Amino acid sequence: MKILYFLNYTQPLGGATKSFLILLDGIIEKGFEPIVVVPNKNGIYEQLRQKGINIICVSFRDATYPWTRTVRDLFLFIPRLFGRIWLNRKALRELQKRLEKEKIDIIHSNVSVIDIGYKLSRRLHVPHIYHIREFGDLDFAMHYFPSKRHFQKMLNSTDSYSVCITKAIQKYHLQSSTPSSVVIYNGIHNAIDSRDEHEKEGKRYFLFAGRIEPSKGLDVLLEAYSRYKGSVPLYVAGYYNVNSNYFKKIKAIIADNNLSDRVLLLGGRDDIEDLMRNALALIVSSHFEAFGRCMAEAMFNECLVIGHDTEGTKEQFDNGLALTGKEIGLRYSSVEELTNCLMEVEVIQPTLYKQYTNSALHTVNALYSTEAYIQNICRFYNSINK
Repeated sequence: MKILYFLNYTQPLGGATKSFLILLDGIIEKGFEPIVVVPNKNGIYEQLRQKGINIICVSFRDATYPWTRTVRDLFLFIPRLFGRIWLNRKALRELQKRLEKEKIDIIHSNVSVIDIGYKLSRRLHVPHIYHIREFGDLDFAMHYFPSKRHFQKMLNSTDSYSVCITKAIQKYHLQSSTPSSVVIYNGIHNAIDSRDEHEKEGKRYFLFAGRIEPSKGLDVLLEAYSRYKGSVPLYVAGYYNVNSNYFKKIKAIIADNNLSDRVLLLGGRDDIEDLMRNALALIVSSHFEAFGRCMAEAMFNECLVIGHDTEGTKEQFDNGLALTGKEIGLRYSSVEELTNCLMEVEVIQPTLYKQYTNSALHTVNALYSTEAYIQNICRFYNSINK
């Protein structure tokens, strides 16, 4: 079976890219033939080429409205919008001409914020899958063009299918009662029995792992941490734009609360798993997390998770409670509760810590293993093909 994939970006550390690479290796092993369409030759392009993947590079943009973050953005909004429309139409014509003689079985868009894959599927008369990994507006402040209603209309059209990474995402996009939509959790890691025992008393720190942007809630975490009077430092691992207003806000919070000697900004890191293994706890402070890949990654690395009890983060906690009968981490719903969680974890007994991490590891092995992920995706492909 030949699957045509569309990626809207190629940066290697993004959650969508990580999940795609796991999917790609898995479906190749199962005998599927992938073709990957990318918008540029950055990031994982060379990695794909070295794997011998059939790659098509054509410039296109997201099917969303341009940003309006600055006065300059507002001034350029209309030209950028029309430029985006023109570029996507040009790319669509080029792809149709190149692929109309290929025997494509399914077109699979890796995210929901692009529509070029869907439009090509209509021209080639093949099924299309939207892999919905984001709320769109709630988590990334991206607004579907021309409207969210139009996007949902595409989801419900003939030969259109969706893979939602959580039940929360499926419900938000009105797909819960749609037969052509399934929930398939991301594959994070091969199933494991247990990690080697490692000493938590060595490098003790709280860890935040994620982009430094408003949706990730680092400002909330810093407010809670400023009230926490313990001795455990906070490491912040994630990309940031030094010129963004939000990063300036973060720096101001750190300065105003005299946290510069306790909060370490690490920037983007490619050793996140090592950081998780040596952290006392990972804090997931996102306001609206679609799934929360770093949460599951931490659990595979037997790191305790403190998470905002909402959306995808709550769903992971609920899944663990239903599966094991025990909480698999600490939940919070307010700044005060988060502060209390930080204080609780600082003095937590090793046996209780191990109880949390064992239950969490059992949960992620059962629900978020790469084996289960690949098996469920391939089963969905086969059901569509039939």
